[in-house]
Amino acid sequence: MATKLSSPLIHFELPEDTTGNYKAKCKYCNSCISGSSKTSSNFTTHLKRKHPKIYEEAQKSGTIAKAKVMEQATVDSFITGKKYDQNDVRQCRAIDALTSLIAENMLPLSIVESLHLESIAIHLILVL
Repeated sequence: MATKLSSPLIHFELPEDTTGNYKAKCKYCNSCISGSSKTSSNFTTHLKRKHPKIYEEAQKSGTIAKAKVMEQATVDSFITGKKYDQNDVRQCRAIDALTSLIAENMLPLSIVESLHLESIAIHLILVL
């Protein structure tokens, strides 16, 4: 075998050549899962969906890393060096204008992570 067994791969029967793309057979249900030498997410997903108890045990033992939980950014997190107080009229108007822009145009919440929106927010606060 070309690669060292690690993470979720220990739960699968791998082919002799694991360079590039390959299929591996699950040791528990004999399903063939496509994978590659670059990532093991298909194998992890299979264990998580089809064998949740085995997946949980693997997480506890450390053979599968726990997923990192990301938090949604807020408009306030993009404003550096708080120039105004939260109750400042200009600050409230700027936040209301940005909130209306997002809500009335039904923009995705991920827009608050945009560097362009950060730039607009900074200029808006300076102008108001």
